[in-house]
Amino acid sequence: MGHTSPTIGFRLPQYSRVRLPGGLEVIAAGPTLDGRAYLVPRWSQLDDCGNRLVTERRAKAVKAAIADNWAEHQKRIGRGISEHFGAYPGSTFIIVGSGPGLLRNGTLISRVPNVYTVALNAGLKYFRGREGVIDFYFSLDWKGDPTWLDGVDTTGIELLTSVTTPPALLDRFDKYGHFVGMTSTIDGEEGVNEKFGHLGTLDAGLTGTYSAMHFAWRCGAKRIVLVGQDFAVRFGLYHWDEPLPWKVANERKFHAAEDADGTTLLTDYELKRNMSLIRAAAMWCREDGVEVVNATEGGILDWNRKRLADVYEEIAEEGNRCPQDIPSTSPAAV
Repeated sequence: MGHTSPTIGFRLPQYSRVRLPGGLEVIAAGPTLDGRAYLVPRWSQLDDCGNRLVTERRAKAVKAAIADNWAEHQKRIGRGISEHFGAYPGSTFIIVGSGPGLLRNGTLISRVPNVYTVALNAGLKYFRGREGVIDFYFSLDWKGDPTWLDGVDTTGIELLTSVTTPPALLDRFDKYGHFVGMTSTIDGEEGVNEKFGHLGTLDAGLTGTYSAMHFAWRCGAKRIVLVGQDFAVRFGLYHWDEPLPWKVANERKFHAAEDADGTTLLTDYELKRNMSLIRAAAMWCREDGVEVVNATEGGILDWNRKRLADVYEEIAEEGNRCPQDIPSTSPAAV
């Protein structure tokens, strides 16, 4: 029934607390391919040069927002995402981000048996007018923006949400399931409120894609496909529908990078850090026999690149070999 243990494969060394000389407490967030870990100070992130990215005033505002969101979510908690764990053995999960690469191959994403599609952030808005394509909408934390759903028909889509997202998101979906965060203990229970642990725990890696990959893995996926995961700005676009504001580019010190075909892009420390976390998760999945495919057109994530059309062709060939293993519908279509 898939991967039922919370930590086999996702072994969570990326989320351990470290106290540095001088008393600064940080979170070791994500081993890179060369074995190093990015150190992310709690509530006060630093960049590669040690410059503060989040002011203390901002940190207090964030903590206040999380507390307010949590208070509202407690009133409306019912189902948990744990009912999905192990329920889709041998399936393919497509995780759709909101990067500019979505403009290049997003139209290929379609309803296919035994394939489940998870959209994040503004990725769902891309599918306006194409109802029935997305199964799940994933929202990780307080930064979830309800305006990402403007004009979106959410009928048949299940919201997967943590207990700290803006509560207004719940009003947009007929069906939603909650989850809580996981820490680095072997049993995945330390730091999880026992009252709500039954909802389902997902590891938190500072980016929604990372946690969505953990969800797919716990559901029993044999293949995880990443689309719209650029981790870079292409032709001035930060998201598929949002140009990079000059103020943000200046504050976050974006710099030039190249994608696989040599196109010049812009990226920064935060995007590179998130990309590193995804590569680490992909390595753990590979060790556990789960293939992670990067089907994003362009971007800086250099991992098992395939064309999305080729991925669908592989899925079709598998279906021809084992038709008895393919359900006639997916949950969202029932």
